[in-house]
Amino acid sequence: MDRKRSETELSGVPNARARRALIVSGRAVAALRLSATLPWLVLFAVSLKGLPRSPVGTAPVDPLTQDVLHTLVSTPLGRTLPPLAYQVAQAQTYMPNAFSYPNGQLYATLGTSLVLGKQRGLWAGLLSHELGHVLLHHSEYLPAFEREMQNAYHQADLHANDPPQATAPAAKPTAAWLTAELNRRGRHEEEFEADIIGLMLMAEAGYHPQFFLILGRDLNFYIRSSRMTSFLVRHPDWGSRERRLLEVYDAALAMFNSRWPDIAQSPGGKLPALGSIGKVMVRSEGSSLVFRVPFRLANPDRKPVRVALALLEDKKRVPATLPEYRSADGFLVVNSTLPDSTSGAGDVDLRLPLAAIGTRTRKLKAVVFLATEESPIAESQLTLTLP
Repeated sequence: MDRKRSETELSGVPNARARRALIVSGRAVAALRLSATLPWLVLFAVSLKGLPRSPVGTAPVDPLTQDVLHTLVSTPLGRTLPPLAYQVAQAQTYMPNAFSYPNGQLYATLGTSLVLGKQRGLWAGLLSHELGHVLLHHSEYLPAFEREMQNAYHQADLHANDPPQATAPAAKPTAAWLTAELNRRGRHEEEFEADIIGLMLMAEAGYHPQFFLILGRDLNFYIRSSRMTSFLVRHPDWGSRERRLLEVYDAALAMFNSRWPDIAQSPGGKLPALGSIGKVMVRSEGSSLVFRVPFRLANPDRKPVRVALALLEDKKRVPATLPEYRSADGFLVVNSTLPDSTSGAGDVDLRLPLAAIGTRTRKLKAVVFLATEESPIAESQLTLTLP
């Protein structure tokens, strides 16, 4: 996220037009959360598109967000940060983003709040990254942070029953190696360094480091769907950031496990569902198309998980001509609900009759996704040529 000042000065509170915009946005989000048939990413992009523009002002955040910030700066590692009056406010714009100032003032946009909701672990990932930017701006405090990080890692290593398996280049991540990771220089390195700082801050504060990976996944979905080109130019792609995070992930996990052996009792609580979609294969069977969707799923926690399919024509959803394949607002969708507590790898066949596709265009885009009722899990897209 960007710590630089936005082009429009953030000041004041939303006016009447902004308040009306917030009401509209609330309806959009309610529709997004309540719908059981619409593709999450497409719906979110459409919802944003239809919202009136609000002036860029600020408003107080949910007390939960401020409380998460307090937990991050109250740990031994957090107390090595510059001694500032850390506060977080909400910037009244719908695009998901967050940024910080050197004085300790953090901002998360209204769009970010709509994406993250009340999930403390995701807020911890977002805010800890912005705290990383503040620390990097005050580089004179970085040595103290590095020393405390080394101490925290050594303590975690001593208390670990089973040493973590390293994904780092070394056989096992060392405190010296972690410190070296914070001092690499090059294009976009500040984002990588803020990620590492954030990962360690949240792990010590009781937020499982996997929340950081989930945060990147969710924001990456929404940012790509809304075409935030300026954000993408200033920031490294999520794939690169995730690879760097995985190099230090085991160290953060060891710190978390040494303090919070029962994840359910940690400040971040249980992890939301995680998953991925493999290469989707399509075959013709009579007058239907059958999509074979391989998937991996973890942490479902007995929540219903859907594998679903929608079609896009020129970035717009394709309508359905058959009622059994029609969503509440008339667009085509194919759903399959996984059994409760499904975990591990598997595959699902989604059967789509050609007669249900409400367009004569032969070249379409298929969007396949995993989702719970609350949030997306994974998404895959492929170009489709109808027979």
